[in-house]
Amino acid sequence: MDAKDYAIQSLEEGLKNVPEYMHGGYRRYLVDGIEPGDFVFSVLSNDLKGAFQQADHENTAAMKEHVTLCYWHLPADAQGSREKVIAWIKKGGLNG
Repeated sequence: MDAKDYAIQSLEEGLKNVPEYMHGGYRRYLVDGIEPGDFVFSVLSNDLKGAFQQADHENTAAMKEHVTLCYWHLPADAQGSREKVIAWIKKGGLNG
């Protein structure tokens, strides 16, 4: 298994714990570097205040799972700060 396949497999494992309607945004971001919505962008950027401001009730309840997804299931260079997220988008994600 190459690094890309491993990253995708890890993401899929982490997605099991977040609301299903959020999965597509995370997948598109990881694989193709497509900018996610404001909530996911805030989570990826480690802006938890912004994430809570953008979250609906389901994502507020699942905030720990979103943070866990980022920390354990996404590459370090794809999350952790606004600058890293912007760079990942500009790179085109795993396919870039």
